[in-house]
Amino acid sequence: MGGPTHFPFPTLSIRFVKIMYFDTPKTWFSYKPMDREKSLLLAITFFLLLFLSISLSFVFSFSSNGTLPMFMSLMMS
Repeated sequence: MGGPTHFPFPTLSIRFVKIMYFDTPKTWFSYKPMDREKSLLLAITFFLLLFLSISLSFVFSFSSNGTLPMFMSLMMS
C-alpha cells in the first residue's frame, strides 16, 4: 500500500545525520567578533521584533485589570 513511497525518508535521515555529525567540512569558517555598533543594532532589532510579535491584547488585558500599577510598584521596590 505505501511501501515504495516511504523508502526515501529513512535513507535521507541517515544521510542527514552522517553529514551533520561525521563529515568534516572542506573549508572551516573563521568567525570574527562583531564590533559594538553592529551588536547594538542586532540587539535593538531583535528586541523590537520580539516586542512587536507579542500580542497586544495581553498587554491591554493586563493593564485594564489594574494589575499593571501593582506590578510596577512591586518591581520598583
